[in-house]
Amino acid sequence: MVATWLCESRPKKREVASPLHTPGPMRTSITIPSTAMALPRHTITREDVKYYMDRIFERQLDAMLSVVDKTQVRKRHSLFPVEYIIKPRFARIIR
Repeated sequence: MVATWLCESRPKKREVASPLHTPGPMRTSITIPSTAMALPRHTITREDVKYYMDRIFERQLDAMLSVVDKTQVRKRHSLFPVEYIIKPRFARIIR
């Protein structure tokens, strides 16, 4: 009798309705018809990175090349060609 009284005095958990768990017309289902992987058109190899780092980082070249070698990334994919990435950029002056 004591155990029944303790169980009845506890507040009941509040049920929260979710659209995915609601029966009837509100129920929505999600399907994934297929999966695919798309890679950007441009590829930058480790040799490309070393070649351009030689021209950009003069003082810290050894340290930068060490980082490139230790990452062991053979090629990277990019939205832009490497020539565009390394092109010097100038800050716009807003008047």
